[in-house]
This record gives sequence, C-alpha cells and structure tokens, in this order.
Amino acid sequence: MNPVHYQTQITGIVVDSESNVPLQMVKVMASNGTKIYEDMTDSEGKYKIPVNPEVWNVTFELPTYITEDKSNIIVDSGEREILNVSLVPVTE
Repeated sequence: MNPVHYQTQITGIVVDSESNVPLQMVKVMASNGTKIYEDMTDSEGKYKIPVNPEVWNVTFELPTYITEDKSNIIVDSGEREILNVSLVPVTE
C-alpha cells in the first residue's frame, strides 16, 4: 500500500520590514518537534515547504536580520497555509 501523498504546504513571501523589498536566500525551517523541513527564498522572496497536515513552528533566518519565529501554525489536509513575513534588519 502506498502512503498517502498530501498536497499540503506552507508558502509565502519574505520582505524587508523597512523597504518592503523581497529578501532572497532566507532560510525557512518548518518543525513539528520531530521533523524539520527547509527551503530558501528565491529572488522574489518566495518559499514553499511541503508538509504533513499538523501543527508547525516556522523559523525565518537571514544574516543581518532578526530571526523571526512563528509558532503553532495549523496546516489542514490539502490546504496551503500562506505565511508572509517582514524581517527586521539588525541595528548596531
């Protein structure tokens, strides 16, 4: 018997909070406590992570920006959860 294939995903766009310019090469990680799925944003700031339907914590990391954590993102079977994020630059 083949495992069920879900078309479930977390997707969105990551932008700079000050300029609203899309950010590329942002490391996006979705974790449910036992599994971690990753993607990197493209030149338009877009990412897409296929996941199983359950509760996820999503982290957005890019050097020179403050890491953003989004907790308890509920993804239902067959759904696409859109999670857009504005990263704040680190000020020194």
